[in-house]
Amino acid sequence: MSGILTIGVVLQDWFEKESLHETFKKLIENPIIREVSIFRNAQKEPITSDQVKKFSLAIRGFRSDINIAVDHEGGLVQRLRGEGFSSLPKPGDLRQLYQSGQETYAQEIAQACGIVTAYELGQVGINILYGPVFDTYNPDAAVIGKIGRSYGNPPVNTALLKSYLDGLNGCLYSIAKHFPDHGQVTNDTHIEVAIDTRNKEDICAQSLPPYKELTYDGLMIAHVSYEAVDLLPATLSKKTIKFFVDNLPNSSKPIFSDALEMDALASIAPTINERVERCLESGCDAILYCGGGGKQEPDYFDKLQELFKFIEEKKQAEPAFLQRYQEAEKKLDQLSNRKLNPPPSKKEYDDAKKIIDMFTCRASAEMTTSTPTMRR
Repeated sequence: MSGILTIGVVLQDWFEKESLHETFKKLIENPIIREVSIFRNAQKEPITSDQVKKFSLAIRGFRSDINIAVDHEGGLVQRLRGEGFSSLPKPGDLRQLYQSGQETYAQEIAQACGIVTAYELGQVGINILYGPVFDTYNPDAAVIGKIGRSYGNPPVNTALLKSYLDGLNGCLYSIAKHFPDHGQVTNDTHIEVAIDTRNKEDICAQSLPPYKELTYDGLMIAHVSYEAVDLLPATLSKKTIKFFVDNLPNSSKPIFSDALEMDALASIAPTINERVERCLESGCDAILYCGGGGKQEPDYFDKLQELFKFIEEKKQAEPAFLQRYQEAEKKLDQLSNRKLNPPPSKKEYDDAKKIIDMFTCRASAEMTTSTPTMRR
């Protein structure tokens, strides 16, 4: 399988604008592209499982080996919502449950979330999951702890993540994020620079245990700067990636960049072409340029054409760039070389869904009883 680049598609646009079908057909014929990532639109309108399945069939009709990926963590970061998709609890809800003394119940729900995710995504043709979130917990972390995306700190997150991954059971390619840790910075890398000020030893001790102990398919690198190693954002820092990857027992897993349109990179690498080049040089293998996610950049497709030309010219003119590109492709082949396990059975899915629904109902009832009634 060829390619290193992930592009984004807003599914509502796909179904509303038939011209996009031909656009994407031509795009994914380019061997630089390896993957398509699914988004909802900026209005967060529902997407049904039937729609996702139709999209997957259409895209694989254009190119049978294309990967289809999605962010699907549960809670606020769950791209697929609508008929045919379960509403999954926030990882933070399971962290709180575990820390309240209900460890076994929290792990049971985490495993059920993995089973439901494996079943529902597998049914619609998705094979790559950007997740689960391995980030540690800090209540002030703008895009992690504050919005319930963290399963906690070791050993809590390690236990919950193990249960989730047991439920997933290798039915999807799981890309653990955001390596080495996005959970201890308060800034949001979507819009600004974020710097982790901990020393190297603390980061390794506090953030890496789940990465060392659990089984997953790849790593998604954060756009965070770890100042004890390098002031550059990790995605652009060969030094940072090498240091933290070398601290893992298996350092050969493919490495995914976070989305390159995020503004944490803007002052260092202003253009997408620069970001792609520097990500590859730093050690990223899969490059995500999704065009702004649900609010797609108006010139996204023009930028992609410019990027294709830029990459091809670099490959032809610079042997070192070509070698690094080929190394990245080879590492990414680890995914396609691992045969996915069969999806959960319908009974396993139904049982897991009941566990989640019971927890959701219980949590909703507790919230209702704890909310004081307003005087009329």
